[in-house]
Amino acid sequence: MLILLTISMVSSATNVKLAKSEWTGTGYIQADGSIDPPDAPITSYDNITSTLIDNITSSADGIVTARDNIVIDGDGYTLQGAGSLRGIVLSGRTNVTVKNIQIQNFSYGIYLGWSSNYNSIAGNNITDNGRGIYLMRSLGNNTIIGNRITNNYAGIWIYSGSNNTIFGNNIANSGIGIHVYNSSNIIISGNYITANRLYGIYLSSSLNNRVFRNSFVNDGLYVADTYGNEVVDNLVNGKPLVYLEGASGISVEDAGQVILVGCKDMKVKNLNLSNTTVGVELLKTNNTIIVGNYITANSYKGIDLHYSKNNDIAGNSITNNGRKGISLFESSNNHIAGNHITANNDYGIDLHHSSNNGVVGNYITANNKYGIRLYYSSNNIIYHNNFLDNAWGHVDVWKASGNIWDDGYPSGGNYWSGYGGTDADGDGIGDIPYVIDYYNRDCYPLMGPFDTFDVGIWNGEECSVDVVSNSTVSNFQLNTTLKTISFNVTGIEGAAGFCRITIPNIIVQDLWQGGYTVLFNGEPWPYRNWTDATNTYIYVNYTHSEHQIVIIPEFPSIITLLSMLIVISIIVPVKRKVLRRRFPT
Repeated sequence: MLILLTISMVSSATNVKLAKSEWTGTGYIQADGSIDPPDAPITSYDNITSTLIDNITSSADGIVTARDNIVIDGDGYTLQGAGSLRGIVLSGRTNVTVKNIQIQNFSYGIYLGWSSNYNSIAGNNITDNGRGIYLMRSLGNNTIIGNRITNNYAGIWIYSGSNNTIFGNNIANSGIGIHVYNSSNIIISGNYITANRLYGIYLSSSLNNRVFRNSFVNDGLYVADTYGNEVVDNLVNGKPLVYLEGASGISVEDAGQVILVGCKDMKVKNLNLSNTTVGVELLKTNNTIIVGNYITANSYKGIDLHYSKNNDIAGNSITNNGRKGISLFESSNNHIAGNHITANNDYGIDLHHSSNNGVVGNYITANNKYGIRLYYSSNNIIYHNNFLDNAWGHVDVWKASGNIWDDGYPSGGNYWSGYGGTDADGDGIGDIPYVIDYYNRDCYPLMGPFDTFDVGIWNGEECSVDVVSNSTVSNFQLNTTLKTISFNVTGIEGAAGFCRITIPNIIVQDLWQGGYTVLFNGEPWPYRNWTDATNTYIYVNYTHSEHQIVIIPEFPSIITLLSMLIVISIIVPVKRKVLRRRFPT
């Protein structure tokens, strides 16, 4: 029955009548139910039901009522504003029903203010307003049901209200679908919420609300300073909206959106999260792993952390999110590593009042504004990231000091496209710092993008081999049987190329007992090398086309030599064929 009622209300709201004339001004429904001025196109035969008989255009408020216990029936007519003030004003009113009116182009389409209770807003078409329906300090039992609310800055806005119900509305194409601020015991149920630019539903500083059985398409839910809410049985783009408060030890593996509030020891992994408000949101959530997700085309943020600590965000692909790829607000001791954050985020990573976080080994490329922004954030360590082609610049800092932008020498800092320094000593690190501002500089900028390759467990520790190179690195392999490390490098024909390989000393000793040599397309090749307490560094330079680099034992076994000869006999003809196709004479 409720569904049929909703359908009938929406149908009646969209059946807009064509009037013979158009009246301008403000219509008043007086305390006794009479209409003022008398020529206003509103009729009432019983001083209880007031019905529009023509369109109304107003540069002030449209309809203002001083009477309780009435019905305002638009009968499909239009109430048109001039872009300001209010369409229908219910201040301090009780038991008023507003139905079947098309309301457009006001600052507030329908305004319920200051203790307006037991009112019903039903079956209206509310479009192109600042706030479609606005409830301010409306403390109880108002119902918003079966309306079509589109193209407003905010469809429904509840400010400091309680005990109100929003049911069965179609809310679309606004900045915010429903905004609930400083409010409690609001029921939001059975709404179809689609394609709102920032948020489908935004719960801010609000407690003990119920959000259930709503369907979000191309937007979703966002919460801030909001606790004790019941959010169940909602769908985002046909997948579950996973909202958990106070949970621990749960792995989330099927969702259209993930929101964790006050949780710990959680895992969010291998999800495809797209076209929602925020892909993953953490509020006061600790010790959680967000790994291996594909997070794309969300309207506001890809991953958002508020007041959260000790979380790992690793190995995610975060693309085309409207505002920010990864956002931290008043969050500390989080680790952001190995993510690809690229293409059409305004900011790839945003640290806002957030300190003591690590940002390591990420690709941060082609964002609309800056690669990373630090706002009142300090003591973060940021290194081995690749900053490429961010539209306004790689870094935006505002009152951010004490941050570290490198891992010292010889490990190095970050790769910055557009860095103009040189590398005279051939160690893969620029000779002059990359200066961000007076307080922030990368003292050891990398001369090429940084890649890391996991190579498993060695002596009980997870290890990786890192490569800094201005070549494209592919087909990386560590073969423990042959005791080799091999990979291909590709670049523009004839251009100078280099790679610097960083290998943990434990691997150097285990594979080669410290003695090794470098083959370049199967032939011995000159290289530079040096060692510190942790790693061995091998530097090779060359002229670009496509090459294979192999590191082998200095005194290889017969089996290794025979295997290498077989591999080279296969690879070299293939490489020549590829080169002839790619670079014909």
